[in-house]
Amino acid sequence: MKELSPLEVFDDTVAKIAATVSRDFPGIESDDISQHLYLTILQNREHFKHPDDAGVTGALWKIAKGYASQLRAEGLHISVQYAYARDDIARILENTFNREEWYLTYVPEDAESIKDSADELDLQSDVKWGWTQLTGAEQMVIFEKYGLKEDLDGTKRKRLSRAIDNLCEIVNTYPRPGHPRRAMGNAKAQHLVGSSYE
Repeated sequence: MKELSPLEVFDDTVAKIAATVSRDFPGIESDDISQHLYLTILQNREHFKHPDDAGVTGALWKIAKGYASQLRAEGLHISVQYAYARDDIARILENTFNREEWYLTYVPEDAESIKDSADELDLQSDVKWGWTQLTGAEQMVIFEKYGLKEDLDGTKRKRLSRAIDNLCEIVNTYPRPGHPRRAMGNAKAQHLVGSSYE
């Protein structure tokens, strides 16, 4: 059996972390996170010798989330459209089905408006609209959890997770009035930029 190089021993760990973190940060590609993690490992070999060493995997998770958060903040700074993280959607849904509680809606720090506005209403409007675009089964499982406050069994929790993923995709890709935009991956962006100079 071929012996793995010092970087190759991290392949599985880096791939898992990058895939998971990129799902939680819309518009951030797992390849970007992987590259950043490998660069971090290379630049800090004395601390990152093997993924099974104490604290190494936890440190890589923290680094990946911090990097994704930084990329997200940079993207929001130049974008006219807010990009919801999966965890944001789940927290916003806590108050979606009771309009009297909308003022209690969780507002992510990077979604707070610099003007005097109703951020809670904006967020709830997006999420409620996105919910109406889901299938009937997806709408029902979300309503059971967040509207009826039911405890869901294992099967329904998996369906809920997929429904929230789909809801996140919908609210992050539909064109808001006056601001049509669809998230574009790095590969597509590089292709478009490259082809414009050929």
